[in-house]
Amino acid sequence: ALAWQVAGWLTKGKPTPKPDAGLLLRDPAVFCRDLAGLSFAPLTLVTWPRDERREVVWLPGDLLHLTAPEPFRYSVKGGDQSLGEGHSLPGHGGHFALVPRPEDLSGKASVLMRLPRERGTVNLYLPPALTEPLAEASGPQIREEPDLHVVLTNGTGAMSHLRAAWGTVRTQYDALLAANPHPDFPVDRRMVLNRCRAWVVRRGFSTEVCALWTDRVRLSSEQTAIWDFRLPCGDGHWLHLRATVHLSEEKDAVSITFDRLPGDGAGLVSLILRPDVEDRGFHEKWSLPEDRVQDLSNAVTAQPEGFLMPCRLGRLHAGVAGSKFTKQPERLTVEHPIDASRGLGGHSDLFSPGYFEIPLRSGAPAVFSAGFDTAGRPVTTADPAPTDSAWRRFSLNDAVRQFIVKRDDALTVIAGYPWFLDWGRDTLICLRGIAAAGEMAGVKNILKTFARYEKDGTLPNMIRGNDDSNRDTSDAPLWFFTSVADLMEREGNESFLDETVDGRSIREVLISLGQGYVRGTPNGIAMDPESGLIYSPSHFTWMDTNYPAGTPRQGYPISIQALWFAALKLLTRIDADPQWPQLSQQVQSSILTYFRRVGQPWLSDCLHGTAGQSAAESIADDHLRPNQLLAVTLGAVTDPTLCAGIIEGCTELLVPGALRTLADRRVSFALPVERNGQLLNHPLYPFWPRYEGDEDTRRKPAYHNGTAWPWLMPMLAEAMVQVYGPDARERAAGILASSTPLFTRFSLGSLEEVIDGAYPHHPRGCGSQAWSVTEWVRVQKLLER
Repeated sequence: ALAWQVAGWLTKGKPTPKPDAGLLLRDPAVFCRDLAGLSFAPLTLVTWPRDERREVVWLPGDLLHLTAPEPFRYSVKGGDQSLGEGHSLPGHGGHFALVPRPEDLSGKASVLMRLPRERGTVNLYLPPALTEPLAEASGPQIREEPDLHVVLTNGTGAMSHLRAAWGTVRTQYDALLAANPHPDFPVDRRMVLNRCRAWVVRRGFSTEVCALWTDRVRLSSEQTAIWDFRLPCGDGHWLHLRATVHLSEEKDAVSITFDRLPGDGAGLVSLILRPDVEDRGFHEKWSLPEDRVQDLSNAVTAQPEGFLMPCRLGRLHAGVAGSKFTKQPERLTVEHPIDASRGLGGHSDLFSPGYFEIPLRSGAPAVFSAGFDTAGRPVTTADPAPTDSAWRRFSLNDAVRQFIVKRDDALTVIAGYPWFLDWGRDTLICLRGIAAAGEMAGVKNILKTFARYEKDGTLPNMIRGNDDSNRDTSDAPLWFFTSVADLMEREGNESFLDETVDGRSIREVLISLGQGYVRGTPNGIAMDPESGLIYSPSHFTWMDTNYPAGTPRQGYPISIQALWFAALKLLTRIDADPQWPQLSQQVQSSILTYFRRVGQPWLSDCLHGTAGQSAAESIADDHLRPNQLLAVTLGAVTDPTLCAGIIEGCTELLVPGALRTLADRRVSFALPVERNGQLLNHPLYPFWPRYEGDEDTRRKPAYHNGTAWPWLMPMLAEAMVQVYGPDARERAAGILASSTPLFTRFSLGSLEEVIDGAYPHHPRGCGSQAWSVTEWVRVQKLLER
């Protein structure tokens, strides 16, 4: 009976073929795949108890495949709606049940599993249709999610990092103006203007502008955000106020335009503004003893309609045209609960030099402006918000452009806001998505910037100011190859190879990188001549947590081999040296030889070994990680059965909007994480559920051992359509659409760096991460094609 029912679900009203009930019991995946006439099984797998800590993404068109080692009863609910209930059948090495997915339902759901000796719930998420996400939030959401924030950027490294709840501070990185004090390239920002508190006053009735009265906050562009408020102002009157924050392009300056919208009938209303300033480094706290308050007050110069305050690296000036400024110093202490949870200190001080008062009339906006100037530079004037801000809609192309900044006479990519600068690896990973967003000229510019830094087969791992000495990366040079190949494919020609940087063509730079890997690089990267595979020192891949080495992938990581194969294919195309095609065939064969384990349908993550050990002498682990997806998407693995095993294995890592970096399962190859001789984890059960606590003993062991990363997730969707073809597009789109809540959950219009591997999958880390956004955009464009 179940076989006939499943056949009806899968054929959806078409003539139902005679189902093989025996096959259904032996292997439901094969039964469903064959009956549906697909190259994949249309099943979303839930395994009890392994998935108890995971919110499972129930993909479009799939049956929910429930499995457990014992008989069970189940009930599936979406909100108040029952989606199915029943009991399991024996088969396929345990017990299972199948539940159809409602076609018109999206959002959260759950399945209650009742076993003989236990019961529990697995949370589900049904993705909506894939559309461009919104970059806005309503009042109730703002009040419920205090960490929701917006990021504005200026193209030279400065930023505004503001909570959607107006005036709220949650971390030392929150700022209305975080200036970039160097005129030529991004450096650690200087915190000079924290926030601007505001009140509306009518007939002595004062109302603070805050989250309580917020209707909506939305991004308009990479430089502009808009808050809409509805404020009580006495006698039954309500004031509609709009505050538009605009960070000036290529300036350390910000403006806030306060518009009183017409029709309130409230008569005379005034606006009080009190800016809170600070003068500290980006990663510091500011301690302001009482005896320093008077010194700061004496240093502040009151000017017509504003003030000037000297700072350690320059000066801050602020003003409101047509206002009255009253000098009235005030010292405040603000809490930093997010920092406290990270062991970074729980509070910091602010200084307010005084307040502005200005009449607020409809059609006559009040504009607060502030700028920061370093010593010897002219006064920086803030630009008002563009006139089209109110109706312009923020796009993901805007989100991509937020990360592109100037470096000298070229461009680079900020890895993430609020605290990263430009990392080599992150930048080069981002370039394919930046190209997909249409920024082709920027991609060429950035590639030429990094080509300038090539030396002995290496590229910088990160660039701090003008320091490129950190070259501890085995993947950044290989991502350079992948980015160039993508650019050439998009342009349909090879003309970029002939462009020159410091007297060398891009072609010559690529060949130099390849030759460096073959002969070995000064930083310890080496090619094993027996296999053609690349040895990588510890912490040289993107899973680079060190001290303690939270993910010690020393040896031959699968991601490096996939990228090396792609580099060899490009070298074969652009250089006549016969070693390149020979090596590419050797590497492809070696991946199949060394990374497959008996009884394991997916690839090992790393062949663990020390410097000088060959791939044959190294040990393949049984760690289920997402890095192997690169072997599929870059063409290093083409066997359909193995590709399917990799995709289905990595689907186990999927949570809404991200992939876990390690499966929640026991391993046989121990993964100990130690610090100062103390063991921090369970070596045979290394999955770490939450990314929180102090850095060295809590967050580092979690960073790549279960923590989920949004930048990886689009690769699963890409691999799915690459292997299974157009029939899998709906499922792949569902994977990508599972990110939809993330765009309004932590950073409006952007994607975070990481989220917890365990339910409820809290957002963590950097709020706006470049490769999270660019990879989403790249694969979205791919699915559109």
